[in-house]
Amino acid sequence: MIAIISAITIGAAHFIGDHFRISSLEGRKELASLTGGIAVAYLLLHLFPLLYEGISVLNRGIFLFALGGFVLIHLVEKYVYKKYPPAQLPQEIDIMHSYAMAGYYFVVGFVLVNLAALGNFELFLFVVPVALYTLLSSFSTHAIHGAQYHSSKSIRLNTLIAAMPFAGAISANFVTISQNVFYSLFAFVAGVMMYIFVRDTIPAENEGNPTFFLIGAIAYSLLIYAIWFF
Repeated sequence: MIAIISAITIGAAHFIGDHFRISSLEGRKELASLTGGIAVAYLLLHLFPLLYEGISVLNRGIFLFALGGFVLIHLVEKYVYKKYPPAQLPQEIDIMHSYAMAGYYFVVGFVLVNLAALGNFELFLFVVPVALYTLLSSFSTHAIHGAQYHSSKSIRLNTLIAAMPFAGAISANFVTISQNVFYSLFAFVAGVMMYIFVRDTIPAENEGNPTFFLIGAIAYSLLIYAIWFF
């Protein structure tokens, strides 16, 4: 049940971000920096160790799945930039990004149910950075495309994305998977997360607020350590 609620939370974050302009959100730079700090802390202090635990199941082959997720999302992006002329890029990026993220969020929802078996804290630590990233990435996409963003096709695609975590979570309740499959899927999701978190959540150059980045990193690190030891 908690996994289903978590999936709905991630979908709701996308839906909310898709329907509000980022320019209307006060403190958006601070929120982006805070999310970046949280994401980096989760990646380095919790996600990597959790992947390492998967070595007992898949040996070092688990990192091939992580590499696959990282490479795949990068290649999708590069394919779009090379295939379409600059005038078509915003629309084509939107479409390709939407389909890629729909598949990603379905797998995320599927993984959530199996991750819940490891404990509610594992689920919580995973959901917080994913939901914050989802919210901010949806805000950013809306801001890039502006008033033209909500075409009927975009609305359908973004509704599809918002529904995917829930669909994945529901599917996982009817499919029993082995530890091998779980760690394979989790490693793939981890690879995608590594790419999008580092690329999209950490403000570049003079953007963002380093103080809020530091607050996010320290606060989430302390939370992770508290869960480890208490």
